[in-house]
Amino acid sequence: MYGETLDGRLQAVASPYLLHLGVRPKLTSARSGRWPPHHEHGADIVLTNPPSNMSDVPGPGRRTGDRPYGPPPQGNDDFAWVQYVLGALVPGGRAVMVMPVKAGNSVNIAERGIRRALVRRGAVECVITLPSYLFSATPVPVSSVGAATRRASGARRHLVRRCPGAGG
Repeated sequence: MYGETLDGRLQAVASPYLLHLGVRPKLTSARSGRWPPHHEHGADIVLTNPPSNMSDVPGPGRRTGDRPYGPPPQGNDDFAWVQYVLGALVPGGRAVMVMPVKAGNSVNIAERGIRRALVRRGAVECVITLPSYLFSATPVPVSSVGAATRRASGARRHLVRRCPGAGG
């Protein structure tokens, strides 16, 4: 197991818990750059809460790389992170990403095109909208996005809508 965080407190909590479960983690509270390099071996599972609504550096320093679902808009790298995570997975790997709800309904042309490509190619398995104030530092509602690198043949997609009277 490999993990990165810029907050050493999270590492201090995660390491003993994972050891208790019998997992020998390799966790670090530092990283060399904005986009950590992919490791030699891909991940079976990625769980991540990437930075939201942030932009990579403009111009020649802007990240280049594999963006099979389309280039993200210059001002917001939410979908650059989604593609980065999918690129880190082995074939058949799965990911769960915490994303701002705005990423799922933005009218930005580039983001809309990426969302369309993710759904059409079967990368998105589910989106679960979570309530506002889930994180105490922000009132922004978030979604949990389940994704995979390859869909099993014959698998169904389900669209779940908020039901009247369901609360939230």
